Amino acid sequence: ATGIHLSDLPTIYFMYNNNYDPFGRISDDRNYISADRFGRPVTDFSVLADIGGRIDCAGWQMTNGAIPLEENGEDYNNSCADRNFSVDPLDCFASDYMVRKMLICNFNKDNINNVKNLIYKYGGVAVDFYCEQTTVYSGSSKYFNQVDGTKNYYNPNGVSYRSTHGVEIVGWDDDYPKEKFKQQPAGNGAWLVKNSWGTSDDNDGFLWLSYYDECQDAKAVAYDVEKKEAGEAIYQYDGSDHFTYYPYKYSSSAYYLAIFKADSPIFGESELIKRVGVGSDANASFVVSILTDPVISDGRLVSYEEKAVTSCTSPYSGYEVFDLSEEVTVEYGDTFAVMVKADPDTTIYAAGSLKPDRKGFPGCTETVKEGQYLYGLSTNGLSTPDGSPCIRAYGVAERPPVVMPTPTPTPDVTPTPKATIAPTASPTAQVTATPDITPSASPSAIPTAVPTPTKTPEPDDPYSPENPEAYAPIGSTWTTSIGRFKVTGKKTVAYTGSLNKDDKEVTIPATVVIYGKDYLVTEISPGTFKGNKKLKKVIIGPNVKTIGAKSFYGCKKLKTVIVNSSKIKKIGSKAFKGIYKKAKFYLPKKKLSNYKKKLKKAGAPKKAKYKKN
Repeated sequence: ATGIHLSDLPTIYFMYNNNYDPFGRISDDRNYISADRFGRPVTDFSVLADIGGRIDCAGWQMTNGAIPLEENGEDYNNSCADRNFSVDPLDCFASDYMVRKMLICNFNKDNINNVKNLIYKYGGVAVDFYCEQTTVYSGSSKYFNQVDGTKNYYNPNGVSYRSTHGVEIVGWDDDYPKEKFKQQPAGNGAWLVKNSWGTSDDNDGFLWLSYYDECQDAKAVAYDVEKKEAGEAIYQYDGSDHFTYYPYKYSSSAYYLAIFKADSPIFGESELIKRVGVGSDANASFVVSILTDPVISDGRLVSYEEKAVTSCTSPYSGYEVFDLSEEVTVEYGDTFAVMVKADPDTTIYAAGSLKPDRKGFPGCTETVKEGQYLYGLSTNGLSTPDGSPCIRAYGVAERPPVVMPTPTPTPDVTPTPKATIAPTASPTAQVTATPDITPSASPSAIPTAVPTPTKTPEPDDPYSPENPEAYAPIGSTWTTSIGRFKVTGKKTVAYTGSLNKDDKEVTIPATVVIYGKDYLVTEISPGTFKGNKKLKKVIIGPNVKTIGAKSFYGCKKLKTVIVNSSKIKKIGSKAFKGIYKKAKFYLPKKKLSNYKKKLKKAGAPKKAKYKKN
């Protein structure tokens, strides 16, 4: 969205004051800081306004709904100087806007094109860097310089320090001469920066920052903010603004569940779950779905109905809200879950408690209660994680006005960072180049059917799920959220196809749940992907023993095959004949020689490369 002007003051205030959550789901989570690095108490708002902070932390706060209200003629300078300034707690979640995307990349010379893409698409990018502020006047500063009517900055020693200053990039010049800086960088090029010191600073508050200026953990952050729907609210448990992460990354697919109880405030009213928000690392790929009436026993997902299966990709780190492939209706009091099935090596972010590592630095508390989250490598081995995975649901229902309860005394803890800009309309700064990487497209949605066997068991059928000894009939075929399967044994299945023939990447899973039981995926059926013109990458799960004849025959674009199984006994005739001529196979170290021989016999290209997985 453009033309939205949000107030910085609530962002500062709510960063370290308890956020009043009208739904009571994140009231126990908070950030805290007792004093700044000079020992000044942060009960004084003017101290808080001067602290500054990590821009991505302010961004995480806004993703949980604590987004500022629109500006309404506030006097920023006078308010920041007011020791007793405060914000009505009801304003914490009262904004008409929601963050739909918060996209993050590292801010350094290796990410110049990524930062340009974000500016090109979103109009401005918030960044932080190490700013030596003891001598900010160009004449006496080691690093600031005023030349030819412009101000610039480059500090070759910044890489040794943490970031201290937040600004917004609004443009760039690849040809800005390196000779203009007091300390000369390695090459030309600079970012046009809108500083936060006001227009009274040199050059109306703008300066040029060298492409080569770096510091520890510097981030570039872009936002996509939209007006929320009437009655839209977030189901969430992770409220501590993500000062730390517990990123789980697995070499095989992993499952994450966030479990909620529908609480549309007007009893008897139904609610529509329309969106899901997920925090992840860069290049993440995962499938989200809504499980209605999930039943979990001893860490096993025993029964549920899966709806709105949606495939998602996220090229940047951060947070993104995805529209579901269909709206899911839940009634007041119903239990539902958001399930995220993450592809191998995809990291789903999670919030956790953090103690400050030095004076003047913030900490946070994050409460994970039993029954809120589960995760595991299969739906039959779920446990409670250490942190709160960033997985949220967005529901729309008729909601009455929020009423403030009787206030509870607030502990001796308080507000935050220097106003970090959630990109608003940027100043008219000329973008002097067009990025050579097109911003990523919106995620695609792939609906699928709820698992349905080829025959429907009668109540007295020996295969009925009502029978505790039941198992799926051998030979029956099943469509699930992770693919299509054929039952080959009492606890084994063959993979017979993906849900979408246009998938460019496919994972053959380790297991699939049928009848509430885990079945090992031990085979890829003959001809499964024969002639597929879209497939570029396949990941073969750890339980596969047989790859059928012509499984990947004629997949001309198939460039990458990752084998996670050390159990393969047979690769059928022409299984890999006709794939990309320089395809790469990543194989288990101990099976490299054995599998290489089998693959060559199965038609793998002569120029194919074989590497250790």
